[in-house]
Amino acid sequence: MRLDEVNFKTMESRRCAGLYFAGEILDIDGLTGGNSTEEGILVVNCEYFNALLVSGYSGDGAKTVEQMGTPLGYLVPIGEFFGGVGLIFGFLSRFSAAWLIVIMLGAIATVHGQNGFFMQKGGFEYNLALIGLLLPILICGTGKFAVGR
Repeated sequence: MRLDEVNFKTMESRRCAGLYFAGEILDIDGLTGGNSTEEGILVVNCEYFNALLVSGYSGDGAKTVEQMGTPLGYLVPIGEFFGGVGLIFGFLSRFSAAWLIVIMLGAIATVHGQNGFFMQKGGFEYNLALIGLLLPILICGTGKFAVGR
């Protein structure tokens, strides 16, 4: 976090309203603080790109269409693929994150929810983890490393 991104009276982030910091994470000797939001969001983008772009590009998309049994099933692998591309390049990243959260919620509601929580039994544990990865991007955007900035 850069020092100019924090209100020192309230310790609230000026970039992401409602986000408060403890004084220990701010490095007042350097240009950035102890925790850099920009680099953290970049890591989240890369991880999600790795998880869903590959999933959308692989043969899993055909399996998804077959399981859903409706033409709506074609939108899932397309959304996963282009959502991953949008996140890694930072182009329409908040829209991509929102769309991918909708896809994950749909997967929980239609496929994985009935199997319980744990992934070993086909549950929604992985979908929930991916939603957790997407929420920071939806809330804070992609940061300084984005193409669409």
